[in-house]
Amino acid sequence: MPTEADLPPRAVMRARQLGASVPVRHSTPVGTIDATTVAEVDQAGLVQPRGASWSLDWWVGAEDRWHHPSVEAAVRQELVEECPVVQTALRVPGGDVVQRVYGVRAGAPGADGDRWDDDAVVVDLTNETSVPVALAVVLRPVTLDGPGAVSEVQVDGARVLVDGTVVAVLSRPVTRVAIGHGAGDAAVRLSSNDDIEPGSDGVVTRGRDLEVACVVPLPHTATVRVLLPALDGDRSRRRRRPPRPAPLSGWQAPEADAVVAGWQAHSRSLATVELTEPLHGAVVASGGRVLTLAAGAGLHDGDGEVRVAARAAQLTELLVRIGAAEPLEPLLAALVAARSLGGAIRLGDRSDASVALVHVAGALIGRSTSAGVADELLALLDAALRRIERRDDTRADAAIRRSAGIAAARVVPALRAAGQTTLADAAHQLADELMPAIPVRPVSWPTTGSTTAMGLAARSALLAGSTADATRVLTPLLRLGSPGVIGDRVDGEGRSCGDRGVDAPAIATRMAAALDTAVVDTRTGVDLLAGWTTAWYGAPAEAHRVRTAHGEVSFALRWHGTRPAVLWEVLAAEGADLDRPPVLRAPAIDPSWSAEGWQGEALLGEVPPPESVVSLRGAVGGASLPAPGPRPTTSDDVRAPGEGESFG
Repeated sequence: MPTEADLPPRAVMRARQLGASVPVRHSTPVGTIDATTVAEVDQAGLVQPRGASWSLDWWVGAEDRWHHPSVEAAVRQELVEECPVVQTALRVPGGDVVQRVYGVRAGAPGADGDRWDDDAVVVDLTNETSVPVALAVVLRPVTLDGPGAVSEVQVDGARVLVDGTVVAVLSRPVTRVAIGHGAGDAAVRLSSNDDIEPGSDGVVTRGRDLEVACVVPLPHTATVRVLLPALDGDRSRRRRRPPRPAPLSGWQAPEADAVVAGWQAHSRSLATVELTEPLHGAVVASGGRVLTLAAGAGLHDGDGEVRVAARAAQLTELLVRIGAAEPLEPLLAALVAARSLGGAIRLGDRSDASVALVHVAGALIGRSTSAGVADELLALLDAALRRIERRDDTRADAAIRRSAGIAAARVVPALRAAGQTTLADAAHQLADELMPAIPVRPVSWPTTGSTTAMGLAARSALLAGSTADATRVLTPLLRLGSPGVIGDRVDGEGRSCGDRGVDAPAIATRMAAALDTAVVDTRTGVDLLAGWTTAWYGAPAEAHRVRTAHGEVSFALRWHGTRPAVLWEVLAAEGADLDRPPVLRAPAIDPSWSAEGWQGEALLGEVPPPESVVSLRGAVGGASLPAPGPRPTTSDDVRAPGEGESFG
């Protein structure tokens, strides 16, 4: 029998993010494009389905003791290939037990003879140790925000039901069950060998705050899969469906590798960046996929420092900028639903989100195939642009003002393509008024507090040409949370600590700052590599499919010894004035250079090697060459795209 010291402390057997003295708010959404977020996963792999008053945990019985990810130190988590597939590894004697959680469309035989087919979350648990272990799949009366409630649980073979609803189906029958009352009680019972065999009729238990651990063997290299059907009460689902039969055993769903491949194929048209610091690219790639699932998270909420309207403007601006189409219609519906009789879009703190409406409606005009929908979008745009023009608070708030200028500039080609010349001219004039202003740099740069404010500060510094200030704020922001997810606030120790573990406007603002290091939209064209520093000397850089007011921008930077070469291509938006090509600049590398054109290449001025680069003298006639690093390109490596070619 284990001693009292061997038993897990009940007080800390809760969601990992709530286990610290200061609650850590960080979770990752998983789901499908159709259903959006179906569940959220905390930093230790605890899964909370949307609409549930309970969560699903996993414990591992190794040769020494039971291991609980929510309180273990040897837990590592990452997103697989920067996709919404959450992998959590728990170290136990002999190696790792690895969990993968992801959203799928699954099918199974139904309880009434009809086939079940719906959105779901799959939890794969694989034993990568050299010995067999026991696995407990645990239904717990806790949520990611605090206490939950479970009053009736039935374990029937491989199925687990809560209040008569199938909530989990395992890939193999449950062999042992430990039943507790209150968070952590089942863990104590397992450690004390106080568990039961379910028997042929299964187990039904009722009570208050039930915690039920379903134990199955997990041999070496084996995998147990758990299906969590999307709950009918999940309001996040985009399309309501009629009631479906409950799934039985024998369900089928794609595996994690197939889901990753699907996400990669789906996001192929999204903007990407590849810089010397890989975290910039990871934040953009992973964040874009996460926002496909969770773009509405935090839309109506403030963070104590940044107005809700500014947060909404950052979110919608970023979604249009990276080319994320799926979230736009739901966001438009949410913005229209918040529209007052006077035309203002009132969110949360009652600030006016008309700028967000212009971003979304402008992007949807070109995609509309219905004349009625197009007319409705034009009417919304007209009213929103007029409101922005006459509102003093839009001009007073630097973040909203610049985003409003970008929104107005982006919508001009779409309006011209739709034959709305008068409205296009008005939007063009409004953009001229709002875009040129460079925000005044604040006296101090935030590293705690609102994560949206940190992202705005970094963007402001890049726009003002201060890469040092931008790096000071952006570097800790990029390292916060995971590449795809951050919450709404950060404390002095660098931990997410606000009200939301997934905050879409904060994610979007951080992504926008990472994108700004590569491409900044200006009134006359595009500034490339505003975030370039001497630490990136000699290294290649590129970006693809970044949407701007002038079109879709792609570029690459390569080096000829000490001289950088730039190749670029701008795919003009429909309705753009082809006689007015964008002006390209790279002021952080060569302030004297500019070029005009939809595509081209240029060799910039010499950039002296920084002092940190060790010189190799005498290599060629006594000349100095940079120390070994990224291979310098040759003239054969650098060329403009030919006819029919693009960076995509």
